[in-house]
Amino acid sequence: MMLALCVCLAAIVPSEIVVPERAHPGERFAAQELQTWIGKMTGRFIAVETPRSESATGAKIFVGADFARKRFAADFKAIGRTDGFAVRSAETNGVECVFAFGAEPKGTLHAAYALLERNSDIIWPRPDPRLGAVYSMCGEFAVTNADFREVPKTKIRDWQWNYAGRSGAPHESLWGARNRLNRNGDAEGPLASSYVGAGKGHGIQQYANPEKNFARHPEWFPEIGGRRTTVGGQLCMTAPGLAEEIYANVTNDIACAFRGVPASKVKISYYNLTCADNHAICECSRCLAPLDCGNGAKIAIDDPAFRSAQYYALINRIARLLAKSHPRVTIGTYAYALTRHAPPFRLEPNVSVELCLTGHDERASLGDRDRNDAGRKWTEQWSDKCRDLWIRTYCGWSGRNYRAIEYGYALSGRYAAGLKNPVTQFSAELKRDAAEHYGSEVWDSSGMSYWIISRLWWNPFQDVDALRRMYIDRTYREAAPAMQRFFDLFRDAYKIDNMPATYRITGTAFMTRHYLYETGVGQRLLSLLDEAHATARHPVSREIIGRQRERLRANLALAAALPEARLEVLPLSAGWESARETAPFVNAAGIYGTSCDVYGGKPEVKTTVKALYDADALYLRFICEAPDALTVCGASGNGDPEEQPSCDDALELFICRPDTGVYLQWIMDPGAKDGRDIVYDARGDDARWIGTWTREVARSRTAWTVTMRVPFSDLGFASRPELLRMNAFRARRPLAAKAGDDGGKKPRHLRSSWTGAGVHDSGGFGLLEFKRGHRHLQAVR
Repeated sequence: MMLALCVCLAAIVPSEIVVPERAHPGERFAAQELQTWIGKMTGRFIAVETPRSESATGAKIFVGADFARKRFAADFKAIGRTDGFAVRSAETNGVECVFAFGAEPKGTLHAAYALLERNSDIIWPRPDPRLGAVYSMCGEFAVTNADFREVPKTKIRDWQWNYAGRSGAPHESLWGARNRLNRNGDAEGPLASSYVGAGKGHGIQQYANPEKNFARHPEWFPEIGGRRTTVGGQLCMTAPGLAEEIYANVTNDIACAFRGVPASKVKISYYNLTCADNHAICECSRCLAPLDCGNGAKIAIDDPAFRSAQYYALINRIARLLAKSHPRVTIGTYAYALTRHAPPFRLEPNVSVELCLTGHDERASLGDRDRNDAGRKWTEQWSDKCRDLWIRTYCGWSGRNYRAIEYGYALSGRYAAGLKNPVTQFSAELKRDAAEHYGSEVWDSSGMSYWIISRLWWNPFQDVDALRRMYIDRTYREAAPAMQRFFDLFRDAYKIDNMPATYRITGTAFMTRHYLYETGVGQRLLSLLDEAHATARHPVSREIIGRQRERLRANLALAAALPEARLEVLPLSAGWESARETAPFVNAAGIYGTSCDVYGGKPEVKTTVKALYDADALYLRFICEAPDALTVCGASGNGDPEEQPSCDDALELFICRPDTGVYLQWIMDPGAKDGRDIVYDARGDDARWIGTWTREVARSRTAWTVTMRVPFSDLGFASRPELLRMNAFRARRPLAAKAGDDGGKKPRHLRSSWTGAGVHDSGGFGLLEFKRGHRHLQAVR
């Protein structure tokens, strides 16, 4: 929909843009953006001047706080220390002029973009510079709306761009700046970030300086398998003297980065100090002993928060040292993997925790007890333990799938705002809008959702449907009616579908199959895209629609090519000899990267599953063929419920309810030599879950076999269901791997599964059909 841009009686038609003599780079850039886009829309040049060079006559746009502070004191009071902004009009030298400003330079930049948006139909729909902006041409840029103020409900908002490389993500950062984000760019640069960052993610070991200290202080590094090592990147979190060493190295880095600035004056919003991204955890006697938390609480290894408590006790010690010398520096760290549980003590005020919600089901609110119970509990526990909590999600990984996740994000933002200690910092990982690492595919399918989420991070209480209409009207223009029906149709189909939608579902075939292909919605969507493409006139609109159409066609083709995975489950009385058996496993889709569409080939070793049932439980038998079945062994456990098997041959099982997609998960191996083997079990991401299942392992010269009994009550059923969804995965290191493969490390596991679906993708799991009596259906693929 195009907005009328003609001059009316109340309109202000600016002839100049004015910035302060000593303008911040962000204010200067705000003026340049106004100049650029007004020029593109009108075909006329409008100068940027300073008070020394401005003309004495004509309407002007004054950019920056210096021009507005005395005139609009009420706005500055309302904006406070946020990156909020206002646009006002007032008479200057007898002429009505426009003032665009914020209390800080980032707010002024927001004001410039809001002034353009509210007085034209411009939109920046996605970062790809070949697409740029969509807008109408006009004879004059007439400001008819110069009386508004916006104050954000949040403090930090940003996308964390994957695979940015050394050159960064310049087009993405600029797109973020144009859409109310505020962490992008440098605080003293043209994008005027509201955030000063330092340090490195997942790199705490470097601050222990292993090159210098491993020989002198091996006790600072993890003991694994009876030996101290620097491999893996973790530290011995309980080691005496370690906090002081990390503090010394952190403050040295700060001094080098802020030369000449007194320590008490250095301001860093988030000094990244986080554990390594793996489970190479110290096994020394001190790290296995119960931890005294210093507040009267003790925590032992059988508590899932045990490793978190060790880690955050170390962070607190560093934070207390840093607060004395650098009172304006905040330590930033990740609640991630082994540190995701809140410890039984409060964190120091100068610690900000970034809660990484890897299991977030984006269909629903983070506060939803059915779909996001583990994430809800972590959020509420962390908001109580950390006054500066940050929520980080991963919706950019799964964006190749057509989804309508903006509704869930709005609900999550409202939930977070209503906590006793509200969460005001948000970010998510997202692919760059480029061909590498399938980023352009992500934006072809999910560009509108990311635009809307960017706006919702500013204020989650906005009307999601109104934001959708704004995006559709401005981006697609003449084709908006057809595109509105397109987006509404797949939104409604997505809402009906009950399978979880998490960041782990990077492949498109399985999700597309169960909610678009099998329902017939996909072809109706393609027809609407054909109609929209034929209607669109603006070249950018046509290009975006064309890309969306090709992406949906590709997704539907992948879905159509999938084989079926269905297995009849007979009564236990039929016996294992009569039990139906799955077809042999095939290569499975990966969790990350472009390999997510590579599945279906024959794996190196054969794996099959049989299934039976009685009135109370499901019985499963996994036959894992292997020439080393008698000798391959897993690792011994130490009582940590977060520990996961790590061996040359392992099995992973998922069973979920077909009505909700909520799953139980197991990871197991053939068994350790001493019998203390590890079995990881969880309900979704909740490792605290403990079921009543049992298992037995048997070995022969050619296979190791696991037999399990899983009560239906573990799945929340009072009796036998008609259907269950299930998938089983085998992770096997290559049998013929040579020493030195994979850069001297052990080669990666080869993954195979019954269905080929990716891990955690409930919609791609196979179906178990429970049959009465002994009438059989042929098991098919």
